[in-house]
Formats: sequence, structure tokens, C-alpha cells
Amino acid sequence: MRLHPRFGNVFTPKDALMVVATLYGAKVDPATSQAGLRSRFTILKDGKPVARGAEDAFTTPDAVAAVGPIPLAAYAPGAYVVRLDATDAVTKVTLRQEAPFEIRNP
Repeated sequence: MRLHPRFGNVFTPKDALMVVATLYGAKVDPATSQAGLRSRFTILKDGKPVARGAEDAFTTPDAVAAVGPIPLAAYAPGAYVVRLDATDAVTKVTLRQEAPFEIRNP
């Protein structure tokens, strides 16, 4: 699959969104010698969820979380936020990262 970066994170309804994040530094449980890393992507409009991906689970301290391609034809033009929640099950810490994007009519 060929990735096309969108400078300014501006898309049209004909586009599809692909989101990729690198997760690193999860603690390893000494009892199992595995990490317990979970991630989930959510798309929000006006602060309200409009789509939520399935939760991914990883047993390694480092992982790549991805979602997509998500066809944008069903989404109304406007400002959105894609949110990533990553949880380290060993330390019970959840970190959140957000990135804005916009859908514009051509």
C-alpha cells in the first residue's frame, strides 16, 4: 500500500484516512515476561465520538498501532480529531494523543 501524506491534514470526501502510531516503552510484567499494551483509535467531531476502532492488544513493549483505510465519503465536511488512547496494563497508565484533520469539499 502506498501512503500519501496530507500536509495540513486536509482531505476530501473521496479520500480515505489511514492513521499509524508507534507505541513504545510499555512495562514488562516480571511474572509473565510480557507487556500488556492496548490501543484504540476514535474519531471525534465537535468533541463527540463519530467512529471508534476495535481495541488492539500487544504483548510486546513496543508496537505499531494502525487503523484504516477509512473511507471519508460518509463523513460531513468539517473539523475532526483522531484520538489514540494507549494503555499499559502493567502500570495501569493510559496516555492520550490527538491530531486534528479536516474534510473539505473539492
